[in-house]
Amino acid sequence: MKRIVILMTLSLSIIISGCSKEPLITEEYSVMQVYMDEKLIYETKDQEEIDDAIHQINTESRETTYEMSLLEPDGKIIFKNNQESLTVHLYESGSITINEYLVNTSFEFLNK
Repeated sequence: MKRIVILMTLSLSIIISGCSKEPLITEEYSVMQVYMDEKLIYETKDQEEIDDAIHQINTESRETTYEMSLLEPDGKIIFKNNQESLTVHLYESGSITINEYLVNTSFEFLNK
């Protein structure tokens, strides 16, 4: 019985560690701008909204783009702070590309 509990605990630990993802965005940003077809469609300085968007990018399912043929993006999201900015490509489906990953996000600001 003790072996079964140890085996189950070990198996569960392996499964959980395999599901964790390294964050794609680790910096703090104070402004988020969303452009579609080069037109600014949304801008916020609301820290909660920015943090929610970053959290979604960091936690949603993702695939590497190494062997993908991607279409041109429909827009972009620019995250800014006092020192730097980060641009990610945005598709009408809500997915984004960043650091060689396609992330299956679904942002609400695309529906506004």
